[in-house]
Amino acid sequence: MKRLIWLLPALILLVCAIQVQAGEISPELQEKWSNVAATDKVNAIFHLWERVDLRELDITLRDLHTTRQMRHKIVVEELQRVARESQPPLLSDLDALQLQGSIDGYTAYWITNCVVVKGTRETLENLAKHASIQWVEAVPVMELIDAVRTEGRAPRHSLDDQPPGINAIHAPQVWHDLGYTGVGVLVANMDTGVDGNHEALGSRWRGNHAPHSECWLDVLGNGSQTPVASGDHGTHVMGTICGTGGANSQFDTIGVAPGAEWIAMNAVGGFGADFFSDVLTGYQWFADPDLDPNSVDDVPDVIQNSWGINGGFGAPWTDCYEEWNEAIIACETAGTVVTFSAVMKARVHHRTAVRPPSRLTQ
Repeated sequence: MKRLIWLLPALILLVCAIQVQAGEISPELQEKWSNVAATDKVNAIFHLWERVDLRELDITLRDLHTTRQMRHKIVVEELQRVARESQPPLLSDLDALQLQGSIDGYTAYWITNCVVVKGTRETLENLAKHASIQWVEAVPVMELIDAVRTEGRAPRHSLDDQPPGINAIHAPQVWHDLGYTGVGVLVANMDTGVDGNHEALGSRWRGNHAPHSECWLDVLGNGSQTPVASGDHGTHVMGTICGTGGANSQFDTIGVAPGAEWIAMNAVGGFGADFFSDVLTGYQWFADPDLDPNSVDDVPDVIQNSWGINGGFGAPWTDCYEEWNEAIIACETAGTVVTFSAVMKARVHHRTAVRPPSRLTQ
């Protein structure tokens, strides 16, 4: 522990630059703003200069063989420190602008050192000149695409269909031959929410024995303190991860890790103007659900994302969209595996690919 404390100052590397010019505005945002009046309300993501060098920090922590709990504490506290020390000048100016009515509001994040602001175009353009700002990016908007179904097939219940993937990936051999069923593991998904009362999932929601605020995050304003679903996609995905057969199912097990507990949030429920912010809010929450860097039992071992974006959605989306990468890397540096689905462009159904979590017990 003493060795780690002495080395810690060397672990904290900030990406800084000489701040002698205005923050750079992305070409997509410049084009978007060119089509609106100076007094029109717009929003944007303002990235600050200072941020933690997560890749170097991750390498150093691995070399030091730190425990998961110590890794989580160091990473979360450092991310929060950088935001706490670098954001106040900007936030003070934003508070003044909000009192003047020039901006409607803002949301500051520590998972990646940025602030999402909504206000008049003229105000946001001037805000880009703030000394703390490195880069200004558009807040993307997209629409939800309905789940693909085989033509003519009747809609089915989320989890009561036969899961051929269980046998295809040899999950039973992992359960019975190796003894890994997910017991002792906490899984999570960012999706359309989860039906917390579903017979295949309800008994293993972590909120049954822990504070609800640590186990369910509703960013869509449903007003529920327990998991709810907008559509069946998120419930289906959680069932793929850790579902167990219910009373009305002919199958005993329908998920890859039937012994795991789960938590969830619902950023993928609307794809509206706040979608970008909702995703950041989700990753920040997953990184420290109980707001205590010293604890790790509340932190998921793996976060599954069965959704995605690509250039087909239009600007500013691209096939290699990067604006969430820093938040994803922050979660992984803090000890959580983040996985995304792989979608094949063929006549097959959506499949969730869950990489083994960092911590598994029998």
